[in-house]
Amino acid sequence: MKKQRAIPTLAKTMGHFPTLAVAAVANLGEGVCKVLVAAQSGRMVEAIRLGDRDRLIFLAGLLLLCAAGAGVCILAKDTLLGIFLEKGMRNVRRRTVESIGRAKMSWLGSRHSGELTARVSGDLNTLLGSLRPVVIMGVSVFFVQLVATVYLFWQDWLFSLLIFGLVPLVVLFQWGASRAIRGHQQASLEAVADLTKTAADSFDLFETVKSLSLEQEMAGQFAAAQDAQTAAEQKLFRTKARLSPLGQLGQYLPFFVLLGVGGLSVLGGRMSLGVLVVFLSLHGSACRIFGNATQLITAIRRLEACAQRTLELWQMPSEAQDAPPLADNPAAPAVELSHVGFSYPGSGQAILRDVSLRVERGERVAIVGESGCGKSTLLSLAATLYLPDTGSAALFGGDLRQVEPDSVRRRIGYMSQDPILFDGTILDNVACFAEQPDAGRGEQCLRQAALGEFLDRSPQGINTPVGSRGLTLSGGQRQRIAVARALYKGAPLLLMDEITSALDTATERALLDSLLSLESRPAMVYVTHRLSVLPPFDRIVVMEQGQIVEQGDFETLVAAGGPFARLLRQAEETGEEELSC
Repeated sequence: MKKQRAIPTLAKTMGHFPTLAVAAVANLGEGVCKVLVAAQSGRMVEAIRLGDRDRLIFLAGLLLLCAAGAGVCILAKDTLLGIFLEKGMRNVRRRTVESIGRAKMSWLGSRHSGELTARVSGDLNTLLGSLRPVVIMGVSVFFVQLVATVYLFWQDWLFSLLIFGLVPLVVLFQWGASRAIRGHQQASLEAVADLTKTAADSFDLFETVKSLSLEQEMAGQFAAAQDAQTAAEQKLFRTKARLSPLGQLGQYLPFFVLLGVGGLSVLGGRMSLGVLVVFLSLHGSACRIFGNATQLITAIRRLEACAQRTLELWQMPSEAQDAPPLADNPAAPAVELSHVGFSYPGSGQAILRDVSLRVERGERVAIVGESGCGKSTLLSLAATLYLPDTGSAALFGGDLRQVEPDSVRRRIGYMSQDPILFDGTILDNVACFAEQPDAGRGEQCLRQAALGEFLDRSPQGINTPVGSRGLTLSGGQRQRIAVARALYKGAPLLLMDEITSALDTATERALLDSLLSLESRPAMVYVTHRLSVLPPFDRIVVMEQGQIVEQGDFETLVAAGGPFARLLRQAEETGEEELSC
């Protein structure tokens, strides 16, 4: 992966440089107006010294006019900088969320949801907090400083050189001493992510936590994470505190030189009192970059750390979003896996080994085998959640390595054993929060998913709220809503992983009868432990230890007396309808 500099990459993503440029022009106008105000102040002092009343009144009018101009420029500058920061950060947030959405499952699966939440919310808020002072001091102050400094050197270059000559040395020392800030800021952000992750476990899994009486243990983990985060913040604060005296030195040193040397120059006749007043008026603006060097350097170091963490998300392994969309080949099968091998990242253990499977369009295929044989993993590959390590995988004639994933997924209805519902109504979840959902179609799909009785009993029907993660519903209801969601999508390929595990036998049979009698006749790949539901399927695929060992229709496999017949005898001997998990 090509290494990129974090802050330039961040700036490029933010964009809106014309807005920033106009803000800089407004800041330049502010600087010119402030210089004119200082110049008129010096002339007014001279007019007072000479007793020139008319000139004093005239200069006072000019001063008010210049001050009004400075106010207008400040208003324009602050408004434009606000627009730049708001719209720029919107681009940063959008790119961050899109990067996470495009990430490969192999990367997402190794990350905790709490960590990603902290990255999107906490890190980006810290990034904005670090970016704001950099932009304000870099744009809102720079041109005022520039104009003021140029004007002072034009007035008396030798005196100006004396004032400003020592301060850059203080700034260089501050920059070197602030290197530790970036490391401490990085550690602080990581500690916050760990804290968020621990809190997410406590809140998202509260039912499990309570059932196992783990409240005290989770509170202890949270306290430990909080202590680590506090320690990281304290190190950061101590580093900033050590730089504060340097900031004070850079702020007051020019003022001491100005009063001492400038006063002696006025008394010796080398400088007029009016020029000294101009220096007194402008030296604060001219030296602000030095006086605020600690704040600026700290903000830059914090910005580097935050931008680097954000850049890491932008550079994560992503799916082939730039690949061409799937071009459906009507002659190609719905699913075609050829000599596929796969292991989960970091596990080192092969889950699938030399698996080849072809599912024709409209064909209904069931996959069975003991727990851990690779059934669900095979389905995950067919659903494009993962790509094979070896071999090839194609859907509707498109190689999954060479086509845009979303164009494939739009043709797939994937249902897992434990589906997650979003906070909203049943219709929202079935229609995937479409702007104008078809309630009639949604209800039809729910009834096809064997939820008609539930809808008739529910006062709100299809508009019943499901709660966060669908926890107000039973597991079986959540599974059937997920089935209805796939049917609403109208996908020509249904991939179902233990979708009836929470259903009783009668409900399961009703659901399967409905799915197998769909007029559109989508291709179906059905993973199950229950062998009693298999006779209606066109083909049964038997897996053992990551390989396909047998396939055929129900009667053929029973007559063959092979692995499937053995599994069936085991189920009959134990009196169970399903394989042992």
